[in-house]
Amino acid sequence: YRILMDSSNTGAADLDGIFEQNLRRINHMVTLLDTWDEPMYLTRVWTIFEQFVAAKMDVPVTMILPLEARRQLWAQIERGKDGIL
Repeated sequence: YRILMDSSNTGAADLDGIFEQNLRRINHMVTLLDTWDEPMYLTRVWTIFEQFVAAKMDVPVTMILPLEARRQLWAQIERGKDGIL
């Protein structure tokens, strides 16, 4: 965002390297999804890249949902096969 709004290239060339260093240091990633069925998170290139890097580095990822989205997901799971397909 800062790079686009400020028209700055500072740091843009090595964002992936910086992200990898921080992820390696922390060794865990938490992903917040807004919904379980069509999360906005999966529509952004950078967040897909985050998941790719975490998988490549074998870093554990915990996905979390807001309470209402979690309830909806559990309701869908409880419907069984008919609810998933």
